[in-house]
Amino acid sequence: MSDRGLVTNGGRTLMARLLAGEDVGALAWFAIGRGDWADKQAPPSESVDATALADETARKRVERYAYLVPDVAGSIVYNGVTYAETQTPTPIVAFYATLTESEAVGHQICEEGLFGGTVVTTASPYALPGEVSSPGVLYWVKHRPSATKGAADSITLRAIFGR
Repeated sequence: MSDRGLVTNGGRTLMARLLAGEDVGALAWFAIGRGDWADKQAPPSESVDATALADETARKRVERYAYLVPDVAGSIVYNGVTYAETQTPTPIVAFYATLTESEAVGHQICEEGLFGGTVVTTASPYALPGEVSSPGVLYWVKHRPSATKGAADSITLRAIFGR
């Protein structure tokens, strides 16, 4: 398990296609899942070969992204470094989505993923697996110790790339 998550081979292929000038779309959806491992408090390491979450339970549309710059006065701590958001493009970018109090209530969250190319059948920024007609490409995956989302909880999903 990595605190940072892992870019998958599918994600690396998306980057290569982007560099080649192909229109690959944006990283548009976070997914959460229960995982399929026995010890929910000791998840296995992520795999670069992953193409999907082990047991996906919901998706949330990416709400925003922000470039980051090292800044000791910043509020984002990642990989031992403190960052602040900036409007200027940098090599470090973060993607965010928030599961509101009414979304994913009772869901056990053991894995997170960031997808590009997803097609859903709902206009809502929150989708259940039956509303995903094409899952897209898993760009990034993160395993974590289990947490169950309650009705009073708001959880921000975040993926940072570049460091």
